[in-house]
Amino acid sequence: MHRLVLLLGTLVTLGLAGSVAAFAQEATPAAEDEAGGLPPGVAIVPVTQIAPVELPGEPAALAVYRLIMEPGSAIPTHPHPGTEIVVVEAGSASYLTEEGPAIQVVRGGTAAMATPEAAVTPETAGPGTEVTTAVGDSAIFPAGNVSDTRAGDEGVTLLIFELIVAEGAEGTPEA
Repeated sequence: MHRLVLLLGTLVTLGLAGSVAAFAQEATPAAEDEAGGLPPGVAIVPVTQIAPVELPGEPAALAVYRLIMEPGSAIPTHPHPGTEIVVVEAGSASYLTEEGPAIQVVRGGTAAMATPEAAVTPETAGPGTEVTTAVGDSAIFPAGNVSDTRAGDEGVTLLIFELIVAEGAEGTPEA
């Protein structure tokens, strides 16, 4: 029985490794060129860049979520105690700020990548203003923002980066 489990585990691992290798081989040469000469079979593709972002002065944890919402679904108005950065992977979503700091939206993902020489100016949507994001857009929900989230007619998939201030925690231990 132990050998069967070991054999199945090995086959699954090899299958996953083959899938990852096949995916990496499908990367575009342009992505490899932009990555500064990565070796063959390795690609890095920028998703978005948002600068500047105000970080908390205290130690914080970074939580990363993938939120999948069906067409027309909604998350009721809720507070954002920490800064949240959202990247739209598929579909579209609308947000309405009820109170607090404005949502900031950067349009176009990689097309809007900032360089040290040129910063991207985000669009803002304060209290009472609705904003809609689509694939490639990013939104920043500053700490204290109170807003809702509504999926578009095609649904939405969001990659969410949430900074969670760790009360009473110490910073990252030094090596």
